This record gives sequence, C-alpha cells and structure tokens, in this order.
Amino acid sequence: MLLAAQLVVWRRVCVAAQSYIATSVIYTKVFVSHFQMLATLGLIDLGWPNAVGIIFPISRVTTSVSLKSFPADCLLKWSHASYAMYSVFSVCVFAALCVPYYCYMRITAFLKLRGEWYATKRELEDKYIAARRNGDDTRSLKHKLERMRNPPEFGDTVTNAYDLVLKTKVNRDGYIVQECSHEELTNMAPTAWDSTLGLFYATTLYMCWMPTLTGALRMIRTTEIEDIGTYLYVDYSVQTNAASFKVYLTIILLGASMFTAYMPYVAFKTLRERSETLTWMKTMTRYGFLYLGFNPERYYWELVVFMRKGMLVSIAVLLPDTPLLAAYLSVGVIQLSLALVLLLDVYERERHRRLETISLVVILISYNSGALMSSVRHAVSEIIASFALYFLNVAFVLYFMSCIRGDLEDEVIAAKLASERKDVESEEYLRREAVKRALVDTHQASRALHPRMASDLIAAFDNQTLVEELSKPGASDLKLKHVQLSVHLESIRNKWRQSKSVSNDPVARRDYETAVLALERKKAAMDHERWRRRVEAGADPGADSDGADVGSVASESRSSEGERKSVESDDSAFDRVDARVMQYNEIIAQQRLLAEREARREWPTDALGRELERVEPTYPPEYVPRPPRLPAQDSVSWTPPSAEIMLSSPLQSPTKAPRPTPSASVKPHKPPKPGDPFTYDYFELTAVRDALPTVEKQMQDLESSITANVAASRAHASTSTSLVPPPGERQSWRERMND
Repeated sequence: MLLAAQLVVWRRVCVAAQSYIATSVIYTKVFVSHFQMLATLGLIDLGWPNAVGIIFPISRVTTSVSLKSFPADCLLKWSHASYAMYSVFSVCVFAALCVPYYCYMRITAFLKLRGEWYATKRELEDKYIAARRNGDDTRSLKHKLERMRNPPEFGDTVTNAYDLVLKTKVNRDGYIVQECSHEELTNMAPTAWDSTLGLFYATTLYMCWMPTLTGALRMIRTTEIEDIGTYLYVDYSVQTNAASFKVYLTIILLGASMFTAYMPYVAFKTLRERSETLTWMKTMTRYGFLYLGFNPERYYWELVVFMRKGMLVSIAVLLPDTPLLAAYLSVGVIQLSLALVLLLDVYERERHRRLETISLVVILISYNSGALMSSVRHAVSEIIASFALYFLNVAFVLYFMSCIRGDLEDEVIAAKLASERKDVESEEYLRREAVKRALVDTHQASRALHPRMASDLIAAFDNQTLVEELSKPGASDLKLKHVQLSVHLESIRNKWRQSKSVSNDPVARRDYETAVLALERKKAAMDHERWRRRVEAGADPGADSDGADVGSVASESRSSEGERKSVESDDSAFDRVDARVMQYNEIIAQQRLLAEREARREWPTDALGRELERVEPTYPPEYVPRPPRLPAQDSVSWTPPSAEIMLSSPLQSPTKAPRPTPSASVKPHKPPKPGDPFTYDYFELTAVRDALPTVEKQMQDLESSITANVAASRAHASTSTSLVPPPGERQSWRERMND
C-alpha cells in the first residue's frame, strides 16, 4: 500500500514536470516538501508515542524513494548501509528509466516532423496546381517545392533554440540581424533531450534527494563501545572498522555529494545564466519544475527550499544526543523560512503564498509540540502533542484540497472567459470581413471623388480605420448603411455634374450656358461687398452714382492682380471662382447700363444740376468677355453654379440681345488705360475685330456668286432639250448620272 502511494506521488511529480502549469507545479512541490519536513521531525528522538510515531515513516515513504519502514525491515532485513546504497543507486535507476523515455520522445518527434513535412508538401503541390490552372506566377511555389525535395531523416540535427540565438543573417536592407526573432525562439518546440532532462531533474531532486542526504549523513555519525568496537549510531549491526564499510562509505559519500550538492548547483547556475529565457519553451521544459509559480526575480527560491530541508536533516541527524537542542534549532530554521516567505514577494499568486505559509506554520507548531512533550514528560503533554500533530496536518490537507478546488474554479472561469473571448474575437473577425465585403463596392466609388473632398474617406478605406470603427461592438448596421448610401450618393452626384458640365451636345450646351449667363447677370450684377457698403450708407443698392463707378473701378483694380494670377495658373481655388465671375458680370452690367443711359441721353448730375464727367465704356455694348479659367474638370466632384458659365466663343451674344443704340450717340472709342486688364488685347480680340469687315464682305460676295450660278444653271436646264429623251425611249444610267 505504501509502495502504491509512492508510485502515485512519483507519477504526480512526472505529470507536473511535463505540464508547464505553474499551479500544478506549486501544489506538487508544497505537498511533497511539507511531508518531507514532517518526516524529518521523526528523525529527532523526542519520545513520541506509538500512535503518533507511525505518521513519520508513512510521510517518508510516500514522498520519496525510501523503503525504510517496519514492513520493509521485516521483509528485506537490510542494514542502514544497504538502505543508503539503495538511495544513492536509485538516482541511477531513474537515469536508466529516462533512456527508453528519450527514445520514445525522439521517435514521436521524428514522426510528427515527417508528417508535417508531407502535409506541407501536399499543400504546396495543390497550390502549385491551382496556380498553373489560373495562369498565376508559380516561380516561388516551384522554388519551395525544389527545396523540399528530400524528407527529414531520423539522424538529422535537431534545431536548438540556444544555438540559434547567436545565428545571424543579412536582411534586404543590408543590415545584420538575428536569424530568428524572440517570439520564434520563445515558441520553438523543445527537443526530446529537453523533455528527458526536465523529467530527470524533477523526479530525482524531489524523490531521491532527501533519502540520499539522510542516508549519507547517518553513515558519518558513529558510536564507540568499549572493548567491542565502533558502530553506526543508528544501526549497531554495522561495524565501522570493517573494510567493507569503508568501501560503502566512499561510494555513498561520493555519490551523495555529486547528487545532493553538485547537481542542484549546476541546475541553478544554468538558470542564472538563462534568466532572460525563462519564458522559452525549451527552458521551461528543462528547468520549469524549479521556478514555475515563482516571480521572475525569485526564480532561485527553490534553492532556498533545498537549503532549508538540508539544514533540518543535518540538525536532526548530526545531533541525536541532544534532541531538545535539535528541535529548537529546527524551530529557528523554520521561523527564518517563514519570515522570508512573509517578507519577500516569492509567489505569483496570493493563494500559493498562503498555502506555503500555512505549511510552515503547521510544521513549526509540530516541532514545538514535540519539544514541549519531550521537556514535560507527562501523559497530558503527549495527548496534546499527538492531537496537535494529527489535527494540524489533517487541517493542512483539507486546506490544500480547498486551494486546489479554488484554483480549479478559477481555471474553469478562465476557460469560460477564454472561450467567450474567442467567440467575441471570431464574431469581430466575421463582422470585419462583412464590413469589408459591404464596403468593397464603395471603395472604387470613393476613389473617383475629388481628392480634397474624399481624402479622409479614401484614407479611412486604405488604413482600415473605417472598418475598425464599424466593426466595434457598438456599431449598428444602420451606420454602415448610412456610409454606403452617402458614398453612392456622392458618386451619383459626381456623374451627374460631370455629364452636365461636360456635355456632348454643343447646341444644348450653348443654350444652357447662355441661359445661365443671363441668370447670373441678373442675380450677381453687384457683388456682396458693394451691396453691403451701400446698405450701410443708407443709399439705394440698385441706384447708380459716382460711388458705384468709383467702387467698380476699385473693384477692377483689385481684381486685376487676381485675374493675372488666375490666367497664369490653371489650378485656381474653387472659392475664388464665384468672386471672379461676379466681377466679370458686374463690369458687363455697368457697360450695358452706361450704353442704355447714353441712348436715352440720361446722365447723372450734381447738386447744382450740372452733368458730371462722362465715363466712356471700356467695352462696346454688344461685347461679352471671356469666362474665367476653371481648374481641370476630370476630377472635380463639386462645381459652383456660377463656375458653369462657359462660353465657347468670346463673340457669342446672350439669348436676349441688347437694346440697339443709335450710331450717332456712340462716341469714338478711346484707347485703353495702361494696366487695365479688360481690353481687346487682353482677351486677344483685336485681330478678330479688324478682320470682321473683310469676312462680312467675303461672305456677301460668296453668297451673291452662289446665287448667280444657281440661277444660270436653272435657266440653262429649262431652255436645253438635248438631255430629254424621245417619248417611249429609256435613259441609260450614264445619261441619268449626267442629269
């Protein structure tokens, strides 16, 4: 039964060593360490009653490979030297058992690697075939298939994460960088040797360390009997003067020193050197049982636990003659350990720290109860000590089980949260993909918008900002639909304005532009600034005065510089088009108003009734200036209504012709003022004006000549009869062609 319990504990240690779970590791180590310290209390001869003394060998046998018990003594009849030799060679037994485990892990890893290689090759072949069917580029796939020509063999070198740390490569920019990233090294699968080494450390250090140290120290303590010889203090059947004992002692001390001192030193020295790789799978597989569950800065704490157990064993074995002194020294060691646990932040979780604290408190009270019973030597003290020992250890076991239950509940809750989080992430992924599919139609439409108006929208499509915003849990489908409809509406508006502004029908376009020109002349004959100044002055906004003329001249002078810049650059701003068109329309309206007043012989007078100096019109009444130059219309998504006034010819007249003016009332045209942009030369119309009389005369001559030729041909056809066939005779096709 004890051997079955020992096998259960040993299996639990192996499972915890291979689990990489901090909770499992901590619970296993605390449970084993607690009962090993309780077994150490039985090494001190405090006079425990028989009802209590049975708990110490049970604790020793179940938590170690020791066989020292009453049934084993009766069955095997071994001496202490034999038990000590067995403890030392148990390490070799575990090492021998690790060999088939290594072979099993090596074969399993090879078969897994080979299966992954064949699966990857089949996937690449399928992709290569699909790419060739679709006519895609297959060079990269072909190169990968050529590199996977030979499958992995069993004797190939296994990838070691520690060796890849120093391996470098040259990237595309020409810099020397590490071949594998930190994340790749962290998640790199451990080798079979790593798994075997980690299992060997866990099983030997926790199942063989305590009995090996105890047996080696007991071989040192001897006692001398006068006239008989020297014997071991714990076993009077072993005489230390014999040659066989010296051989046993040498082997046991060498093996115990190598295992109990050198092996932990090498393990923790390696941990110190690999302190930056504690999160790597390779390090956790090898040494995870020694530091998992501790804070990263307290990775060495298990070495402190080994030192505590070693001091307790040394005090109990080397001071057998003074049990009270040994008990009180052990109490001091336990109190020091308890203080360190309370002062230092050792464990990652608070529940684990409380469990370790309660374990040390129970052991401390057990040692004090034994010291009290040994010093008082009364039946009541024995009952109190026995009751305290049983009650406290049973309470520790119950609290241990409650902690496991609490962690299991926490793990269940964490698993549920992880599952819900996974569902939420998958739902978010599906929503993101749905948003992408819903916006794929609007993406192309958004690129057709004007860059100034759709830059934010295009950027939101490109950097996934819009998708991220719409993929949030609070985003509704209505919001997504609104964005879709907005983009579609903007696209339709663009197409409509483009078809309206760039029409293929010149007649309809000319009529439309003429009507718009007339409407703009009527609405914008006066700019907003002049209107505001006249309203503030209290004058009639529609009346004409010197101030109006002066304002118009000032407006002309102010706009000349802007017009010059606009002519030099085709990319003028949209917000200035309205103002420039308004200035053109204002000047045209002024010239027409002056011409009408001249025709009616009306002219403004001063307060004394005298006529003011007449201002000659800059343009003739029938002249229409060239429209302002607009930006390119291929990417314009919005065009001001006034900017759509586009005249195909500077000589085109509006729909409503101006009122005719008598030639007698028109005075000779004065030369333009220097610097005035509104001239014939500015609009390149001087040559057209000079060529108009010649063109009209040529047109009249051409029309008269055509009329004369047509009349002569008709007269000739009526008088000539040679082309008329006789009655009943049919004309030939040549005669018909001549006709």
